[in-house]
Amino acid sequence: MEDMSGDHHYSEVRAVKGENQVDKTSIFPVPSTDGKVTVLFGSNETRNISLTDMSGKVLQNWNGYTPNTLIISDLKQGLYLLCYTNRSGDKRSMERIIVSGQ
Repeated sequence: MEDMSGDHHYSEVRAVKGENQVDKTSIFPVPSTDGKVTVLFGSNETRNISLTDMSGKVLQNWNGYTPNTLIISDLKQGLYLLCYTNRSGDKRSMERIIVSGQ
């Protein structure tokens, strides 16, 4: 950012955690150009995960998933939602996955 005197500085980069977000989650690459994304969860907590397209159609479910890494492949161009809850169902979170054309 540059102020009126011509001086400039960069703001500190901060991670943003949504309200009631289950854990710190990273999805990359964003956007995916080859239909493959990697999801890194912040913990090895057991969770139920569903991948849906924007019409709400469930494309895949992972129930009782414990590892902190999930690799999803063969996605076509579009926008997807990855929804997950902890085992007891009291914590929920949703992440967007973007797949662009090559």
